[in-house]
Amino acid sequence: MNYARAAALPPPGQRRLILIAIVFGTILQVLDSSVATITLPHMQGSLAATQDQISWVMTSYMVAAVMMTPLTGAVAARIGRKRLLLISVVGFAATTILVAQSTSLIEIVVLRFIQGAFAAAFMPVGQSTLLATFPQEELALAMGWRSLGTMLGMSLGPVIGGYIVDFGNWRWGFYINLPIAAAAFAMIYYFVPESTHRRDDPLNWFGFLMLASGLGSLQLVLNRGQRLDWFDSGEIVAAAVVAVVGFYFFTVNSVLSRRPFIDSHVLKDRTFAVGMALVFFFVWMMFTLLVLMPAFLQDIRGLPIAEVGKVMGARAAATMFASAIAGWLVQRTGPRRIIVVGLLFIVAGEWQMSLFTTDVGMNFILMASVFFGLGSGFAFVPLNVTSFWALDPRHRNMATGLFALMTILGGSTGISVMVTNLVRSAQSNRSILVEHVTPYSEALRHAPLPPGWSLVDPAGLAAAADEVQRQAMMIAYVNDFRLLAVLTLICIPFVYFMRKPHAA
Repeated sequence: MNYARAAALPPPGQRRLILIAIVFGTILQVLDSSVATITLPHMQGSLAATQDQISWVMTSYMVAAVMMTPLTGAVAARIGRKRLLLISVVGFAATTILVAQSTSLIEIVVLRFIQGAFAAAFMPVGQSTLLATFPQEELALAMGWRSLGTMLGMSLGPVIGGYIVDFGNWRWGFYINLPIAAAAFAMIYYFVPESTHRRDDPLNWFGFLMLASGLGSLQLVLNRGQRLDWFDSGEIVAAAVVAVVGFYFFTVNSVLSRRPFIDSHVLKDRTFAVGMALVFFFVWMMFTLLVLMPAFLQDIRGLPIAEVGKVMGARAAATMFASAIAGWLVQRTGPRRIIVVGLLFIVAGEWQMSLFTTDVGMNFILMASVFFGLGSGFAFVPLNVTSFWALDPRHRNMATGLFALMTILGGSTGISVMVTNLVRSAQSNRSILVEHVTPYSEALRHAPLPPGWSLVDPAGLAAAADEVQRQAMMIAYVNDFRLLAVLTLICIPFVYFMRKPHAA
């Protein structure tokens, strides 16, 4: 251990309080997103909005978050991490109150955009605070507890959202944030020390604006592309053009400017660059399955919502357990080995999912979910820590912003690509299957049809068509699960491009 650095760190008791403060901020952000998703249909009815209109409540939030995330590191380096966190909590809480009191959809969309901008700092600045607070040998454990906060927010969100829908109205889905915001503010104010190293050089605003416009437009394409049939929509074409132009001018500015918005030294660190790529694909898989699994269990397997909750709860519990012990294991075996073990667990879970059928048993479903949950906890915690081990501490504020950005983009890109693949695969499968379900099919002519089926009676034909669509979707889900398993396997060799940790 570097004893000079150890002497500058807060004492152990204060470190634990700082960790609790950061966890509160994490829970605040994750809980808000998960509760808002559940209460969205209730909000739609209350505001008499269409499905497309109400989707902007989440889209505006995500676009703002992805645009502002790269800026958080630069701002933290200039005004201090503690001050930025306090401003973010206050701004988030204030816009939460205003959203809850809004009476029109336009108000809510604008305020959600502002709320997303304030929320952008929670993840990256919280992570850079922990990196500056804990010695290397305790960092993995601290990141594990922070991951527990993330999973707690994701697990509690649907439950709280369900109760709000059943016993209250959608406005309480936002008011529920206020006590958590108050606790986060108090903990940060009293226990988080202000960062001492500040930058006073001017910020490259042109570079940031070009990057933000590119990222915001890309997020818009990813969020709304499937709904609007991609490039058949003028809105998506316009957003894609703005994204390309923004990224082009950002790249030119980065090459020609003496003070580019993103310091090239950050991206030249091999371990950090590989970590960003791995977290992109890891979150791709994690968030894709958060969308695909509940839809499969309800639409194809026909499980009631309570049983779906049991499956997702088992996965969350497994992730929380693995996150809790991952930090302890990293101290004894090294991070790369634990990341690989986690990815292998994920592959096992995804491959089991690719063996699902329309009548798959509950135990098999639970086992696949638990495997995936364990892998998520084992892989994510050491990946978060290892990515920053070899990085110069001066670059950590910017690096955590970029890391958080890849997390957001990984989730939105994964959901967009895999859902599109699911829909198109289902359409292709249905076209193939219907060719064999006709009155002229020799196989069907000589085989007894299931009850309710008929190839001549309209009602029976409709029942047969429903089953064909169900089987086509089943094949599409299997294809998606199998593709996720292959992508995970491809990620494993790249773990060994990350440097082994050295003494801090």
